[in-house]
Parts: sequence; structure tokens; C-alpha cells
Amino acid sequence: MTGNKTHFILIQFLVFLTNYVKAGFILMAEAGKRYITPSGAELIVTKGGAGNLSDGETPLQIKDAGDGYDGISSEGTDALSLGKRFQSKDGSVTVLVTKAGVCNLQYDGEPMEIQQPRKLPSSD
Repeated sequence: MTGNKTHFILIQFLVFLTNYVKAGFILMAEAGKRYITPSGAELIVTKGGAGNLSDGETPLQIKDAGDGYDGISSEGTDALSLGKRFQSKDGSVTVLVTKAGVCNLQYDGEPMEIQQPRKLPSSD
């Protein structure tokens, strides 16, 4: 009986996971993918990683892949400005803001930091 119950629970989990992915929520930040936040801000991942992107506790959705957020509002108070880049604390994931909005941008539950521009050598 225990084996059948375990098998049933595993099947339920796989069905849940499949529906989760179909709804546009994914389990990794893939390079080149465009994401949308509950407030409408949009991001593109420029360097991917195995974790997930979120607005506080709300996972970000791939743009045009889901049904939207159905009344869920952004938990953030931080304004994401167009053209700004953010990186995870360990530097493994970077994103570029392609549409401004409000978001508490996190990667694996940790706040993402604004990436400072690189210093270029002088051209003289």
C-alpha cells in the first residue's frame, strides 16, 4: 500500500509541476528569455542560472507564456528604470530592464543588486 501511495503522490507532483511550467512559471532563469512582473515591468535575462526570478514571493512569468497574474499586484516598492542591469549577489545571473515598473526583484529569494557600469579605457 505504501508503494502505491508514494507513486500516487509522485504523479500528483509531476502534474502540478507540468501545470506550473505551462502557466509560464519556470524553475530557472534562462538567458535570452523575457520576463514580466505583476506591475508590468519587463526584463530580459542576459546571463542565466539555475535559480528563479521573483517579485518578492511571486515568481516572474515568461512574457506571453501565461494567463497573467490575475489580480496579483507587485510587492515591490523599488522602481526598475529602463536600461538598468541587475545581478544576483553571487553574480551568476544578470537581467536588463526593457520596460520600467515597480518590483522587489529577487533571485532565489535574495534581492538583486544594480550592476555598476564598467569603466572603459580612455580613447586618447
